[in-house]
Amino acid sequence: MLVVIAALLPALPAAADYASQPARATWVPNAAVYAVAVRGDHVYLGGAFTSLRDARTGETVGRTRLARISLATGELDRSWSATANGTVRAMAVSTDGARLFVGGEFSSVNSQARGRIAALTTSTGGLVTAWAASANNTVRAMVVHNGSLYVAGFFTAINGVTRPRAAAVSEASGAVTSFNPRADSPVWALTPSPDGASMLLGGRFTRIGDAPRTYLASVDAASGAVTGWAPPPACTSTTQPCFVLDLAVRGGRVFAAIAGPGGRVTAFDAASGAIRWHARGDGDVQAVAVDDRLVYAGGHYGPTFGGATRYNLAAVDQVTGVLDPQFAPSVSTLYPGVWDLVTTPSHLVAGGGFTNIGGTGQSRIALLPVIAVETAVTRGATWRWTTEPQTAGWQAPNLDDSGWQSGPAQIGYGDGDEATVVPRAFTVYARRSFDVTSASSVTRATLHLLRDDGAVVYLNGTEVLRSNMPTGAIGPSTPGSYTVAGTAESTYYTFALPASLLDEGTNVLAVEVHQESTGSSDVSFDAQLDLTR
Repeated sequence: MLVVIAALLPALPAAADYASQPARATWVPNAAVYAVAVRGDHVYLGGAFTSLRDARTGETVGRTRLARISLATGELDRSWSATANGTVRAMAVSTDGARLFVGGEFSSVNSQARGRIAALTTSTGGLVTAWAASANNTVRAMVVHNGSLYVAGFFTAINGVTRPRAAAVSEASGAVTSFNPRADSPVWALTPSPDGASMLLGGRFTRIGDAPRTYLASVDAASGAVTGWAPPPACTSTTQPCFVLDLAVRGGRVFAAIAGPGGRVTAFDAASGAIRWHARGDGDVQAVAVDDRLVYAGGHYGPTFGGATRYNLAAVDQVTGVLDPQFAPSVSTLYPGVWDLVTTPSHLVAGGGFTNIGGTGQSRIALLPVIAVETAVTRGATWRWTTEPQTAGWQAPNLDDSGWQSGPAQIGYGDGDEATVVPRAFTVYARRSFDVTSASSVTRATLHLLRDDGAVVYLNGTEVLRSNMPTGAIGPSTPGSYTVAGTAESTYYTFALPASLLDEGTNVLAVEVHQESTGSSDVSFDAQLDLTR
């Protein structure tokens, strides 16, 4: 279970796409990493390992279940050292950044007795002797929130005080607070709600306090009393239940990593608890993390996830749950796969039991860097447009379109949200010039297209895609394949364009938007073009 102190990190870029393989070889643990926490350039690792090896030189340094590496370089921080005599399963950094809280299956840390919870200094890894808390069974999750350290797992008591499977202790002293949800079975995950007033719990429980709650619940952050938020289970199987292993919250939604009959990520509405979508795989999803637009799912699954080939790590759209077509790292060794994920402004950090990722020999910890994404054509950009029927050649980059009208997108009529209203017509033609430098370094061109009803897109005169249009010759009166209505009228559909068609200097994107029938009451168009290097 990972914890990131997000408020202390800069905001993620709007298109925080990550590479599918590490940029460089780094130090690798000799056994699984189950917990990751990030603070600035420091990446804290917890797990079952007893040493780390430099993948470039072969040098081995002893580190017993706890270590720290650099986020920027992957180098082992030799100045920070701590040991645990049992597996570390959870981590969280204190609000002030001075302490690292660790939880798991250990009974001692740095050779001093500590019952499954301990606090270490972030300066050296030394034990914070004045801070004391103890659990009577395994701790699986931790999060710092509003001056408290919330913990969850298999325990039934903290510091000798009855606290079945979820509790909170003072961040300053370790003293038990009044937070007491009383789960009837293990709690594997916890995270604050979007407004911070409640704590979301996930696990294998079926009751919280006196209320029925199946594997996912919300409780008051102060008392632990169950709230009225009661989402349905991710599946209805009684012999193979869909229990929750990890949670993340973003944009009014709760994303759950689900284990069970065909693991999945499930998105729940944070207000109503309604299920918004499922993204299914063929094995357990064990970790989930989010950035500004994607949900990342780690686990032990393969060869399929979201309807395509993915092994142990994939990304889906936050709003729709549709698989991201570009992020496709191949993570070897199905079990234990990926057990922890954290998104940062510079890297996606993955921890687990894998021995290869993205075709590299990187084992058990991977730093997948953000790849540079520039927006060549923005949503709402100004386009040249006409409703006069066009013949062959209108898409050519050297066409003189100075006689066409111009205006910002959305371009169209009939919906009331158009920035540029055009005369009623069956087909609208639009062109937009944009400049590219170092065109040969662009590895991917991604188009986000809003079209009502159908569209044909051309890049530098070459047709590159049809969306909701028939095959065969296209003319001014060719209808779209079907009527677009409802939310589909404002949906941006994502397509990969051939980057090889880009020219150094000026390029031209051309789009023709077709009605489905002469009786159609509206037409709309907008587009965004992202270039990845």
